[in-house]
Amino acid sequence: MIANPPYIPAPDSDIRMPLLHGEFDGAKVTNSLLSLNYANVMLLVSSYSNPVSTIAYALQNGYCVADFMTIPLQFGDYSSEPKVKNHIAGLRRNQKAFYSGNTYLLAGVLFRKFDLCKINRSKELIQVMTVL
Repeated sequence: MIANPPYIPAPDSDIRMPLLHGEFDGAKVTNSLLSLNYANVMLLVSSYSNPVSTIAYALQNGYCVADFMTIPLQFGDYSSEPKVKNHIAGLRRNQKAFYSGNTYLLAGVLFRKFDLCKINRSKELIQVMTVL
């Protein structure tokens, strides 16, 4: 499966683009996709959407991080909406969101079932996603 799930964290879906709402921490839809038991799952994971929890959830569901690539991005129109930005700041205080100024990281991650995985790069992904 390949997906770019909605990952905008907000206390509710009353935001400018409700279809991008990833629930309270931004990780609910991403995590639900990791529950579908596909052998390979390629997802976009945001550093401001509780990435450590998502990686832990993947590991608990029998996935490793087979590979990943990250890119720094600027907060966009939807993540800069005051309600959303304030919520992300709250997640940051609880070490569930990682960013610097207006920059966050977006990772393309290949999660693979452990029996298909040669190398687990979950620790490296956590280090990269939490560096900001």
